[in-house]
This record gives sequence, structure tokens and C-alpha cells, in this order.
Amino acid sequence: MRLDKRTQPSTVYQTNSKPYKGVENTIDWMRKLAKQGQADKQVRRYAIDKIREIQPKDHLSEIAALYYDTARRIRYTRDPAEAEYVQHPLVTLQERSGDCDDMATLLVGLLGTKALSVGAPTQFVVAGFKKNAGVNKYTHVFMRFLDHRTGQWIVMDPVAGPQTPQMINKAVRWKGMWS
Repeated sequence: MRLDKRTQPSTVYQTNSKPYKGVENTIDWMRKLAKQGQADKQVRRYAIDKIREIQPKDHLSEIAALYYDTARRIRYTRDPAEAEYVQHPLVTLQERSGDCDDMATLLVGLLGTKALSVGAPTQFVVAGFKKNAGVNKYTHVFMRFLDHRTGQWIVMDPVAGPQTPQMINKAVRWKGMWS
């Protein structure tokens, strides 16, 4: 599917400037941009295209299709040093590039489009690791959704991919924040 660059939102949204305003500020921007993505016609069309061959109401397969597409198609690219940016989901789809917060925002945007009737609660999860010492220092974000059938949270981290369980085990602190 081709994305129409003529109707794209602003290329990049800067969420934090010096001094750093904290993880809550970044998550607030992620929520706003994911919600905008959920209402965007091109993001919706993209989600429909990716789930077209899946049986209707097979929600886990729909979610998996969007996750694997994001993991395969979006190249992990860091923000510039000393900057924190969050992109609109459409920008991430068009550029096929973004960091962990961009991919998490994209996934929440895709899962919340009117194309899906999943209705699963989602959270952004921030994580901190021993190598990044410092109290309450979070350096990674991913998303998770609540599987109503099992009552379990399912982690979706296209950056970690198949190494997600190892990444979670290395986290020394993490916090879920509603998306």
C-alpha cells in the first residue's frame, strides 16, 4: 500500500526540550499522537490492508499481523543525542523508521483504528536497566495489551522482537501507563 505523503502531518513532533521534562511528558505526547493516528484515514487503511486476509473476529491474529509488520518494516533509528522526539503514526509508516516510542505509538494507533474491533486495553510500558543507573531512569518504552480471553498482558516490543523475554528479565524497573 502506498501512503500519500501530500496529506501527512508535521514530519516530527518534539516532545521534550531542554531541560528534559520527564517520561510522563513523553507518554502524554505518545497518547495524543496515537489517538490522532487512530482517527487518521491512511493509518486505518494501512491497518485494514495488513489484516485483510485474516478471518474476521480473529483478534489475536489481527494484532499479531500488525505487530510483525511493524517489526519487519520499521527500522529502529535513535533520536538525535540530547533530544526526545515522538512521531505521528503516519510519519512512522511513511518514513519506515523510528525509535521505540515511535513504534509503540504506531502500534497503539494501529490497534485502535476503526479497522479493528479488538477493544483490548493497551498500555505504554517504560523500562529501566541496570546499565543506565540512576533512580527512576527509564530508557525504553514498549506497549502491551490485555488479552480478555486469558486475562494476561501481552507485550509487543518490535525493537526487542524475539528477544523480548530476555529484555524484560534485564529490566530493573518498569511502569505501565495507560495509552
